[in-house]
Amino acid sequence: MRIKVNREMHRIFTLLVFVALSVAMSGCGGSTTTTSNNNSAATPEVNRNAPQTQAQQTPTPDPVQAIYGEWETDNQDAKTMSGASTQFVRWKINPGIKDQNGLYTGKLTNPDTNADLANYKFGPQNTVNLEFVPPAPAGSKTFDYEVSSDGNTLTLKTGNQPILLKRGTTNRDILADVAKISTASLGASPIWEPISNTKSLIKNKYNQDVDQVQFASATLSGEGYGGRMVLLNLGSPVGDGTYIIPSKNNVTLDMRSGKTQAKYALEQNGDILKITFGDGTEWVFNRK
Repeated sequence: MRIKVNREMHRIFTLLVFVALSVAMSGCGGSTTTTSNNNSAATPEVNRNAPQTQAQQTPTPDPVQAIYGEWETDNQDAKTMSGASTQFVRWKINPGIKDQNGLYTGKLTNPDTNADLANYKFGPQNTVNLEFVPPAPAGSKTFDYEVSSDGNTLTLKTGNQPILLKRGTTNRDILADVAKISTASLGASPIWEPISNTKSLIKNKYNQDVDQVQFASATLSGEGYGGRMVLLNLGSPVGDGTYIIPSKNNVTLDMRSGKTQAKYALEQNGDILKITFGDGTEWVFNRK
């Protein structure tokens, strides 16, 4: 009987030990799982099958892109560029094509007529070669060039004579006014007739009346666009002077008695010309 009880107790003890070990092992496994979950939350799993994003590369800009467009210069610089030609007062650098040597070639044109003025080649480095189109007599010239930080001034250097070019349409606007005011030849349109109040103000140096005025065909000088201002009476010249338009709405008159600065304005589609002097005196002309 005693032996039987001992065996029974041994079986119970063995069962308890087994249960205890099972519980202990189960607890360790749970702890391991918890730790794994914590690590997973801290470091998200990377989907290695997802497409990888590559950094976008910025295309290399055209190094002469800042030079494309319309430019203006004065007559003296135009002569220096093209060899005593006045056709470079306004010009346009059209977008070029990069050749196999990395040089940019294209055309330089008149922005108002689209006529070819020169072929250009930018490069190597900051140099540009201009091959002028006849009738410009200069042939081919190479310049060093530099663009201002604001992109509004282009300097061409050759020897000790830098040529400055500016962006804008100032010369174009002046030329439009000059075309309305001046005549290609005396006697041809336009002829300007002073109104009655103005007629009493304009006399030649002999105090003769003036009933018509003509502005002869304008040419460009270092001061601006200008030419002869011819005074007429009954269709015959009775005196003359000069006029110069240095900038939009400004004119300088010289009637053989010294230069006088004034303002001009074209009204009613160019059919009325007003010239106003500093003292308030106003000349008003009707186009004939």
